[in-house]
Amino acid sequence: MSNAISTVIPSVEGPVLQVLARTDMPLSGSRIASLIPNVTVEGVRRALHRLVASGLVNAEPVGVGPFWPMLTSHPARTHRPSSGLAT
Repeated sequence: MSNAISTVIPSVEGPVLQVLARTDMPLSGSRIASLIPNVTVEGVRRALHRLVASGLVNAEPVGVGPFWPMLTSHPARTHRPSSGLAT
């Protein structure tokens, strides 16, 4: 994953948004954390809660925990692949 997002958003929220922007499906916090080097699942979950509070991300209840889609109508969402994670 590129470090360019860290220049603009130096917190965990930047890489989390980068992962969410590359998918059109909701992901679990654990899955998001697995795609970002050197972060903890708990750190990602805290970042996701802050992103929900800011209006950039939704929390959708699925099974035992929430899944986290980026709001598709938000201006930060500039790339939307047809399915799955973009490579």
